[in-house]
Amino acid sequence: MIPDAVSALRNVLAQIPGIKKVYDVPPLSLNTAELPAAVIIHRGGEYRHQSVGYLRAELKFDIVLPVEPAGQSRLPEKIETAQALHDAVVQAIMDDITLGGAVDHVSELRDDNGYTVTAWAGIEYFSYVIKVSVVVKW
Repeated sequence: MIPDAVSALRNVLAQIPGIKKVYDVPPLSLNTAELPAAVIIHRGGEYRHQSVGYLRAELKFDIVLPVEPAGQSRLPEKIETAQALHDAVVQAIMDDITLGGAVDHVSELRDDNGYTVTAWAGIEYFSYVIKVSVVVKW
């Protein structure tokens, strides 16, 4: 169930113009030549019986969109690029809430911080973090 949801998210993200690389496993470091990128991170889930004989899982993921190293001085360009990628990711997921039929539906899609700085291998990157929850039933 988790690999199927990750694969479905990867497939959606790989279709978005401007995203050069999609990581379905968090990398130890980022290659700036492959930015902007999307990193899918599984953050846990909730599992329960939906009804007799049916199970339900709500899986939680972060999609991190690192745009470029934060130390570079082109802040307005970074913000515009990050916002465009953010909007494209949100729109792509909202356009296909079953992620190609791999999940029952996307139950939550949000970002809590707006644009932010994330760190990979001690290097800070200008990023967005989008939180996605998907429901899987079986």
